[in-house]
Amino acid sequence: MLRPELFAERFLPEIEITANLNHAHILPPLVGQEGQRPFSSLLRTDCVEANCTNGKSPAIGWSFTVGAKARMVIRGYQPSDLDSCRALWAEMNQRHRDIYDDPSIGGENPELEFDNHLARVGPDLVWVAESDDTLIGFVSLIHDGEEAEIEPIVVTSAVRSAGVGHRLVEHAVEQAKRLGVLCLSVKPVARNEEAIAFFYDAGFRTLGHIQLFRWLGESFPGQWRAGPELFGKRFDY
Repeated sequence: MLRPELFAERFLPEIEITANLNHAHILPPLVGQEGQRPFSSLLRTDCVEANCTNGKSPAIGWSFTVGAKARMVIRGYQPSDLDSCRALWAEMNQRHRDIYDDPSIGGENPELEFDNHLARVGPDLVWVAESDDTLIGFVSLIHDGEEAEIEPIVVTSAVRSAGVGHRLVEHAVEQAKRLGVLCLSVKPVARNEEAIAFFYDAGFRTLGHIQLFRWLGESFPGQWRAGPELFGKRFDY
């Protein structure tokens, strides 16, 4: 499957994790957290009809009301979302730079990679999370017959750990089922332990492909860290 051409995704180790959609893990209800605004004081969760951008039948979206101020809706991508999705992509890219301590990841204008991604997957397979007319996250699917990959899922740091990512994953799972997908995968970079734990909790607990590589460029001290052990072998990442 095609993947965004970020350095971290082309050259760094990945573990593909899959979930059987016939036995999908259902996440617990969203719980608001103190200090997470505007997603504190959760009041209600429900399922709503969200408009499709392709003129076809509407897709199911998740919506919940939090406090008296904010209501989040997951809906289909619209052309007016371009700048916000670019900004979210740049934020994701910065996370990769921080993980690998490499400011060159993504190049000078990493946000423009979203445009390439959108052209590859198509706008019908991108969904955004919106609150108070502000995009706070998005998710997309790379679809190929009975297989699909969640790539990427991004939540702005201001509302992370408030359940937005879980709702986006749930939405992607439901959309994958509608497409007849049987095997849904994710490919977080190996050093992103937080993302691996997140996907594990979301039901991605079966290992698929494991990518190994040899770095042929010039190395510097601290470039790689001692990583996990797998099948009795210790790996760097």
